[in-house]
Amino acid sequence: MTILEYTLSGASAFKVLEGLLSVEIGDYEVALLSGGDVAFIPPGVPFRYWSNMAFTKVLYVGKGDDSVDSQLIAAGEPWDFISFPTF
Repeated sequence: MTILEYTLSGASAFKVLEGLLSVEIGDYEVALLSGGDVAFIPPGVPFRYWSNMAFTKVLYVGKGDDSVDSQLIAAGEPWDFISFPTF
């Protein structure tokens, strides 16, 4: 599994709504977040995030044009169906 590392120009935050999320921020040890936990990432600090669960629901907030959500949307592909593929 490849885990991308991000270093963003604006601040970011994750709030776990369901499941478990691992977050590594700067030189700190990996933190395992569960429901209700929040992680704040200051601008310019490298971080990685991942989940080993089948389902994790996260609220992400990012500032700037290079935020994680902006990058994921820019790299996305159009999907002309109302549901996810089942293959």
